[in-house]
Amino acid sequence: MPHAFLIASCVGLVFVLNAIRPIPGMVLSVPSFFIAWLTAELAPQLFVVHA
Repeated sequence: MPHAFLIASCVGLVFVLNAIRPIPGMVLSVPSFFIAWLTAELAPQLFVVHA
């Protein structure tokens, strides 16, 4: 179980860093935008889920 929490925390960290500064580039810009958008807009809900 601790490994699953560590992996989930690392994935969350990557999503938050992507929300702060999305990945530039033609291929990754659209998926990066949508992941950052969902992370930023759903921050209160994600906080409740992870708390």
